Amino acid sequence: AVAPARVGIKASLLKLRNCKLPKNFEYVKQLGSEGKDGMTLLAKNNADGKHYAVKIFRPKKSMRQIQKEYDFLKAAAIAGLAPKVIDLGVLNENNKCFIMEALDKTLKELIKEQGGSLTKNQRDQIVKLYEGLTEIGILHNDDNVLRNIMCRVRDNKLFLIDFGMSR
Repeated sequence: AVAPARVGIKASLLKLRNCKLPKNFEYVKQLGSEGKDGMTLLAKNNADGKHYAVKIFRPKKSMRQIQKEYDFLKAAAIAGLAPKVIDLGVLNENNKCFIMEALDKTLKELIKEQGGSLTKNQRDQIVKLYEGLTEIGILHNDDNVLRNIMCRVRDNKLFLIDFGMSR
């Protein structure tokens, strides 16, 4: 039997999955696993043909919290530390989202693909990500680096994601 709290979470995730995406976007697939604040989908923008990551928040997350996360993500993106941010939007009265550049794989997937190690360049990039955050005054505050660092394969560039716990 599923615990009552888990049933509520599953019902909430079903509502997120059925959430209408922003205009011109169509669902491709879910990215990663659902988090406590929502889920991220890969979506195609029919206007430009490109793929984007769409992070959809659960209704319980306030617009103030979402705006704060968006502002941290945008500041990090401007500094080259996070993927490019496209938009912050309201999908319906319950769900908000933001749209960002889609990346290709997590640090965990990258390490596994490379036989359990990182190159010197990749290790240096990770150090520079956190040094860069310090320079712009952001504390990421989430220690799950295997999930919160992603790679853009075309140029082997690493980025930080998920600024929900940042200060």
